[in-house]
Amino acid sequence: MTDQDLRPAVAAAVATFLGAAALSPVYTSAAWVGPVLAVVLTVLAGGLLLRTGGAALGAALRRGRGSSSRGSGIGVVLVPVGQLLLLSAVLTALFAPTEAIAGVIPTSASLEQLVAVFADGSAELREQATPALPLTGLLSLTALFVGLVAVLVDLLTVAGRQATLAGLGLLVLYCVPVATITGGIGLVALAAPAAGLALLMWTDQRSRLASVGRTGGRSGVTGGRTAVRIGLAALAAGLVLGSLVPTLEEGSLATGFGGGSGGSTGTSIDPVATMQGQLTLPEPIDLLRLEASVEDPGYLRAVAIDEYDNQSGWSLSNLSGEESIADDDRLAPLPARQSSRPVTATIRALQHDDRFLPTLFSPQSVSLDDGDPGLAEGWRFDPDTGTVYGREVTSGGLSYTIAASEPRPTLAQLSAARQLSPDDPAQQRFTALPLLDPRVTDQVAEVTAGATTPTSACGASRTS
Repeated sequence: MTDQDLRPAVAAAVATFLGAAALSPVYTSAAWVGPVLAVVLTVLAGGLLLRTGGAALGAALRRGRGSSSRGSGIGVVLVPVGQLLLLSAVLTALFAPTEAIAGVIPTSASLEQLVAVFADGSAELREQATPALPLTGLLSLTALFVGLVAVLVDLLTVAGRQATLAGLGLLVLYCVPVATITGGIGLVALAAPAAGLALLMWTDQRSRLASVGRTGGRSGVTGGRTAVRIGLAALAAGLVLGSLVPTLEEGSLATGFGGGSGGSTGTSIDPVATMQGQLTLPEPIDLLRLEASVEDPGYLRAVAIDEYDNQSGWSLSNLSGEESIADDDRLAPLPARQSSRPVTATIRALQHDDRFLPTLFSPQSVSLDDGDPGLAEGWRFDPDTGTVYGREVTSGGLSYTIAASEPRPTLAQLSAARQLSPDDPAQQRFTALPLLDPRVTDQVAEVTAGATTPTSACGASRTS
């Protein structure tokens, strides 16, 4: 492979990743970066390997004969086909590895699993408000989308020698936040695609100068200045475009639950909203009716807001559980030797209509009383947060039965609880602190000053 192929290929990959930075305000976290970077690098590596291998194979087959335009045309077609196959492999490794060979090579079963993940992503598009939670389905669609753009940009830049035209792919990426975010999208989402376009313009300039034998330093500087001017013009155009393109209703990927400003249907619980309005209503609203096997079944739990940052407060983390409640009768088993008591409750939704289903703590099974298996398939359980959430279904009018195991640790068990090691996954996840207001950390230090064990420290903190 010559420099005339290597440089444009690398430039195409870098420009695509810069263009994908426009997606940063679409998500609540940077979880999209890893999958996007993986697909961009896969497309780049695939193109380099296929072009290098194809050139070597073609030379061996010709054995001194002149180059064939027909063979070159076939090579142009085969490279993006190969890149798409490699793209399917990396998507399989990221989102559907269990049925794949070595977790990477797609099989019919893994492809079915991958299609199911894409289908979940389509549902999440309709459910999520922006900025959206980085749910597995959404991340898979994002990676697929950017991967296809990367293949197109690579094809136009390297094979077509039309790097400027390839900049349209970056425009497609830029239009996603412009059309879905309410308010400003931030400087990164504007400047990064503009820098990508400038890089493509500079690559196009160098390719055209190389074709006429002008590759001197001054020509490169001149081309670079032109690219910078065009990049700045693109940035200015982006500022204007952002104010002209209409946004979707409520700044959404449709309208939905989770992070962001939107809510779901009916009496939706917004996990990031304050509860003051809900707790100070002038008249109570009967949302649910509960009949339990014990007099004190404990609180019903709908959703856990388990991620915090000092700027936006509490938010809901990624709901990655994809197992239907109909397929598991031990959703959240307690640890071995944990003292507990069984609790059964039947709940009927009165004026509750939400995509989060209230349950008891540590549910073992959740069954819908109408027995419709198709409806039950729409309810999923996320084991990390203990949340039952719906895929295109809500709780309106439902009656369901929960079998749960309520933990009842004895004093001896609490006293014998050992301190977890710093590298324990539970310790790392549940004790890692974000940047907090000093008033919070000072208060915690004060109320736990006399604690002698982790359990007593936790109890003192909760009491405060």
